[in-house]
Amino acid sequence: MGKHRGRTFAYPSLAGATGSLESKEVPCFTRRHALAASLLAASLLQAGQSAAQEGFKTYSNKSDRYHIEYPVAWKETSKSGASILLQDPDRKSTTVGVTVTPVRIAKLEDIGDPAAVAEKLIAAEKAKESTKSVELLNESQRNAANSGTLMYDLEYELDSTRGRKRFLSTVAVKNKKLYIVNGTYKCGEDLCNDAQSTVKIMQAMLNSFDFTA
Repeated sequence: MGKHRGRTFAYPSLAGATGSLESKEVPCFTRRHALAASLLAASLLQAGQSAAQEGFKTYSNKSDRYHIEYPVAWKETSKSGASILLQDPDRKSTTVGVTVTPVRIAKLEDIGDPAAVAEKLIAAEKAKESTKSVELLNESQRNAANSGTLMYDLEYELDSTRGRKRFLSTVAVKNKKLYIVNGTYKCGEDLCNDAQSTVKIMQAMLNSFDFTA
């Protein structure tokens, strides 16, 4: 979890980022664990069915050698500067996009740690004339499930003259290319409290982002 959790960034003018079992106990132990195993198998099967009902599919980019999963109801679309833009058809302002940019650095750590990257990101948002305030909700790092590539995850909320939005970003460097997966959700008037279910879907999408061998 990041060091800046809950910190609000705003322009100053806006007032403000042991032992072995005895032999007689073994049969009982075995029966209990057999039952537990069967219950676990049933729960895993049920979880698998739930995931299948939710329905995700995979977008793969052969030239930039990455893939990302997204809900089957979402649409693949395009936008200038984006490698791919995935859009919720029921709420078109809700999107997850991927940008790929050549860079000179060979690894993500050369940019800095998650806190440093978050600081740069927040500074960039603060510099925009339309920004009222920015709240950094999370900054963390992880290794991608398949490729093991280091990734930084950032989440923040922006209040601007264009409304309030929740942003989720995953940043990675691979083969001297900077990959940024950016999720955007335009909030209602109630401080993004309506965003939680959609944010979980977007988080699952960003967590699925990985590189092809």
